Amino acid sequence: MLHLNQEFIGANIVPEGTIFAQVYPEMKKGTVVKITGYLPSTEISSISIGDTARFSTKDDNGETLDLIVKLSSIDNAATKTKNGNYFKVESKLQLKEKEAQLLKYGLEGKFILITGTKSYLNYYIDKFIGEKSTGSSF
Repeated sequence: MLHLNQEFIGANIVPEGTIFAQVYPEMKKGTVVKITGYLPSTEISSISIGDTARFSTKDDNGETLDLIVKLSSIDNAATKTKNGNYFKVESKLQLKEKEAQLLKYGLEGKFILITGTKSYLNYYIDKFIGEKSTGSSF
């Protein structure tokens, strides 16, 4: 897949050393893609590599596509933006057939981290007793 820089479409002269096109690999079943998200610096202490995240986006028809991924890297330093400091987190995913058909390079969506899971019973036990239950049932 060839991606052209929109600034140079129709140009007769391009300055030397200018990148005016990029070649992207075709997305098909089995292709490994990288999904990147940015988390506020206030949230970074509760996550680690290997945590589960959900990336949700919509295709051209408005159909929602949810991808469950595991974090593969977390930046060591925050990136400063006008909205605050954010840490870049990345995950990798091997595409299935449907995902390969719907995903496109540069899609934006929601990146939701799943920091912990426990049963409702264990949640209420922790809430009322004030302990951390191990997840075993009784």
